[in-house]
Amino acid sequence: MDAHKLQAVPLFQGLSSKDLDRLGPMIDEVDVGANRPLAVEDTLGHEFFVLLEGTCEVRVGDETVAELHAGDFFGEIALIERDRRTATVVATTPAKVAVMTRSAFRDMSTRYPEIGERLRAAIDERMSRAAS
Repeated sequence: MDAHKLQAVPLFQGLSSKDLDRLGPMIDEVDVGANRPLAVEDTLGHEFFVLLEGTCEVRVGDETVAELHAGDFFGEIALIERDRRTATVVATTPAKVAVMTRSAFRDMSTRYPEIGERLRAAIDERMSRAAS
């Protein structure tokens, strides 16, 4: 993925141009159609996603629990905390997502611990909301 596009993603802000250039090849940019599931609850998770354009719904069971917009990310819980997805995420409009595989995600978390810390904080927040 182009490093210039990564600069616009809140999760990656603060990284140097050199780091963004290194991170770019770890990420694929994918166009998805409306109504396409990107993650399915209780299935094994192998990817991490950042929504670049469009909107998605987060569903737990039959209930919609959140709407995602450009800059939001998902799929990290299955990669860090457990293997199975905790929710289903469906594109509600045509969307563009940045996709990172499990091995690239782990490499990124090791190389860029500040991103790992941001993800950990987001996971903790999501888990506490789910427990409420």
